[in-house]
Amino acid sequence: MQQGIPHALARVVGNILGRYYYSHREIHALLCGAGAKTDPPEGNPNCESEITRWLLQENERDPGATIVILGKILEEFMECDFTRKLHTEEEKAKEKARLMQFLADYGMSYAKGGKLIDPGIGAASKTLIEHIREGNFAEIDVEIGRALNAVERDPPAAVTAACSLLESLCKAYIEEESLVWPTNKTLSPLWSVTAKHIGLSPDQLHDNDLKRILSGLFSIVEGIAAFRTHAGSAHGREKGAYRISPRHARFAVNAAHTLASFVMETWRFKRDTKNLHTPTQASSPK
Repeated sequence: MQQGIPHALARVVGNILGRYYYSHREIHALLCGAGAKTDPPEGNPNCESEITRWLLQENERDPGATIVILGKILEEFMECDFTRKLHTEEEKAKEKARLMQFLADYGMSYAKGGKLIDPGIGAASKTLIEHIREGNFAEIDVEIGRALNAVERDPPAAVTAACSLLESLCKAYIEEESLVWPTNKTLSPLWSVTAKHIGLSPDQLHDNDLKRILSGLFSIVEGIAAFRTHAGSAHGREKGAYRISPRHARFAVNAAHTLASFVMETWRFKRDTKNLHTPTQASSPK
């Protein structure tokens, strides 16, 4: 699993995009628009160095979020036919091939829509990423990257990020659907409001098999919340607390991603169904 962006990859991206945009004003708009949280690099770097240094600053701040930022700043370069300061289509095609090869060297690939795909992401996670980006829930996207990038190097942080992912998803749902917020905005109360409204509470179904599965989803939520409390990075470690390994963290992250993916699919299905049955407003007579 990549720990954010390798230094060499940041330099190649800086070299290519710095010559493509070649404007500090455009670079500032590009990075800030992609979600960069740090200030522009100090001093007076040229455009290539500015992009490289800015990515590495973000990488130090939050490796998972930087993967998301990188995908977004590559979108125009990879998908639009603008040549900008590269002058010719042939030159741009050559640089695109160079960038794709460099990504492949680090086990990554670019996907349409400003997405970077890491083969270490499981199928359920890829599905979740697609749904979230279609819905433009950037805060959930960041939590995905943070969790996946922390599994090997910092298992407790990965557990914390998995819980934060579910909290972010529930908060996004409650806000988008204009629901009443619970007094306690921790995972379990947030999930209860979300699950009841979206129709995932076991007592809302008559099918016993589905009831068992949905009861398991509630157990996942409770388990991840407790796991975060006892083994995550968000709270002080209790004396004698067990140390978790990457396999434990990966288990929690994968469970969170599977649950979140199902919620997102259900959410989209209900919205599509509602739109399908909502009559279009007739045009007013002239």
